[in-house]
Amino acid sequence: MLPSFIRSSLQVYLILNLIKNYFFIANPSVILACALIDTRWGLAAFLIIFASVFLFAFIGMFVAGFRSNNEEKKEREKFYLQHQRTPPSKARKHFLQIIFLVCIGCSYFYIGYYCLLIAFIFLLAIGIFMPTNKSRFLKYQTVLPVSKIRSLAMGLVEVEGKLIMTAPLKAPLSGDDCIGFHYTIETISRDNNGRDSYSIVFSETICNDFLIEDETGSIKVNANNIEWFWVKSHTEEHNNSKRYTEYIIRHGDPMLLIGTASVEMDNNTPIIQYDNFRKVLAMAPPTAVKSFNVYKPFRHSFIFYSCIYLILIALVLVSPVEIQSNQVIIKMPDWKILKSSTTEETAP
Repeated sequence: MLPSFIRSSLQVYLILNLIKNYFFIANPSVILACALIDTRWGLAAFLIIFASVFLFAFIGMFVAGFRSNNEEKKEREKFYLQHQRTPPSKARKHFLQIIFLVCIGCSYFYIGYYCLLIAFIFLLAIGIFMPTNKSRFLKYQTVLPVSKIRSLAMGLVEVEGKLIMTAPLKAPLSGDDCIGFHYTIETISRDNNGRDSYSIVFSETICNDFLIEDETGSIKVNANNIEWFWVKSHTEEHNNSKRYTEYIIRHGDPMLLIGTASVEMDNNTPIIQYDNFRKVLAMAPPTAVKSFNVYKPFRHSFIFYSCIYLILIALVLVSPVEIQSNQVIIKMPDWKILKSSTTEETAP
């Protein structure tokens, strides 16, 4: 005979598994059975099940995030040990997270649950408007002229040429020699229709210093903090639960590069490196950059007119509408009434 707590655990597991597999049948059946006994029980069962959906969703998000962080930590330790690299410090990231949580906790005492809405809008705004290395690269490549390496001036520059490898790296999947690689590990989730979705649990970029050469000469590039975009994946591997992908840059690849030109202090030779003021050192294939510039006006027009249409739709939804003698009359919303009703609700 099994102990009582093991039997109870198995029973709970079987019940949860049945609810998971027959979700759209079990929940209405529970509500109906409770309603047959007493209508108040049916309402209570509906409210409990409705609230449990959000509760279990929140718990699931927390558990998934915790598992993802553990998987990322393991993959990072394995990766840095394999490539004999020192992992970057996360003290600044953790410090900012703690400050953010403290601000949310303090604002709760003043505005209540509205602090969660404000935090969501704040994070959304950061994700949309916060400049990145890629956004700065795309911004500067439209205003900077392409300079010849022999006549480079000190400061922010844009050069186009072929890459020359000086210290090869081994790509983590293919083992090919390369200048640098971007390596990602993604977990694979499959829905009931057999469609796969991917979520990144680990990504890392490693690049050695290299040269970039055009018809007038070559210059060294300090690869610290460099990023590259629109490079096709070189090798991809799958197993039952994860996808491994590597993107590599190789000797002879044509690239358009933006960084700051300066002089090395040790040997007084010119070099291109990360611009600490403008926060940019990035490169991309010239053909991909040209395609981006061709379609950029269409994207801007689409975004502009979409925003105009959304604003008009919002005004129509909040404006009072009347129908008089087969005519639709749309009036401007009475903001004073809205303001007075809001003040009445907040008044003690």
